[in-house]
Amino acid sequence: MKTKALTIAITSLLLATSLTLSAQQPDKKASSARKDITKDENKLYKAKRDSAANYQNFKIAGELRIIKNEKSFVKLKSKKANDNKDIQAEYDKNVLALEGKNNNLRDKLNEYNTSDKSVWLSFKKDFNTSMDELEKSISNLK
Repeated sequence: MKTKALTIAITSLLLATSLTLSAQQPDKKASSARKDITKDENKLYKAKRDSAANYQNFKIAGELRIIKNEKSFVKLKSKKANDNKDIQAEYDKNVLALEGKNNNLRDKLNEYNTSDKSVWLSFKKDFNTSMDELEKSISNLK
């Protein structure tokens, strides 16, 4: 009888110990997984913050280029191309067309709101190409 009670007690003790140890292992795995998730969330937050800062810097630089173009338009409008009214009208028409393109670029810059990286890269490339072409056209008109 004492042997049976001792066997039951030892078995219970071993069972309790093994349950405790096995229960602790998933906790370690869960803890590790939580740490990994936290690290990944921090990386994602940093990437979003960097992306937002990149867009803000791009937007500021774009606005500065647009303002520079507007100053050029003021100078171009005050400049008289020739005494001939037909030539002057064509010149003014060209200045207005370029001014319209400048305003369209400003609208595109202000309306951009996609966070998709591939769309952002495409937008940035297209904007810079259009802005370069506009600036080249302005300098050719001077």
